[in-house]
Amino acid sequence: SHPSVSNHVRALEDMMKCELFLRRRGTVSSLTEQGRRLYERGQDLLAQAMLLQQDMALDRPRKARKPLQITCQRSVAISWLCRPLALYARENPDVEFQVEVGGYDMAISNVIEQQADVGFLMSYEKIIDVATEKIGRATFSFYCSPSHPLASKSIVPVKELKLYPLISTKRDSRFGQMEVNMMADAGVSDYPATHQIQEGTIVQELVMLGLGVFCGLDQIAASQVLSGALVRIPVDIPEMAMDVHYAFAPNRRQSKVAQRFLDYLKLYQRRGRASASAPAVPPEN
Repeated sequence: SHPSVSNHVRALEDMMKCELFLRRRGTVSSLTEQGRRLYERGQDLLAQAMLLQQDMALDRPRKARKPLQITCQRSVAISWLCRPLALYARENPDVEFQVEVGGYDMAISNVIEQQADVGFLMSYEKIIDVATEKIGRATFSFYCSPSHPLASKSIVPVKELKLYPLISTKRDSRFGQMEVNMMADAGVSDYPATHQIQEGTIVQELVMLGLGVFCGLDQIAASQVLSGALVRIPVDIPEMAMDVHYAFAPNRRQSKVAQRFLDYLKLYQRRGRASASAPAVPPEN
């Protein structure tokens, strides 16, 4: 999270006893000369440490690794699973992750056909195809480019929002229909899409070029908002959100390695929510 990154940066600057970033209000921070030297030297030191670790491990007998097959909806993989999975893999070298990423329907199908130990997906409705348990929540907002007429508004009525082209995921997909229903329940109904594109990075690129607005995951758009490439539109509607689930075949018993990973994810999410209110490093005035 941004507050966590800010706290880490502040702690590193306290330890180095110098500023590592030039902070300019309204722009992306850049490295100071000390920051650049620390980064370059640090990269060398980390690479040497990794080589030493690999060298020390050559004579150790290899343990049998336990496979964990995961199927995951792309948006969940990018916004929700990426970081905790990497951290868990680093701390548990005995686990061999086998991850397939794709659409909502692929994730459901892989779980039903028992081609994965566990699946991760996002849903706005009750999932009846497989057994699931809610493990998180993902919020959505409308976004546009900084040059868009809505970017400077303090509040945007739905009627005004709908004057501009919408770029959306494919409406005929199952997830696309859930997104339509979520928007409608928030008060944004009958909003036709000028483009329907299944790949979120392409949608963002079109929007950043000023070709329309899109409804997207806050966690995925956060880095583009921070860099100034996107602006969150303050639409006058209730918060939009979907639930994140892990899914499994009801007639398949959870393996110990899968259960351990799921327990870790639950703990990770609880810790993330607890630290969400931590103070961030303020920008320079």
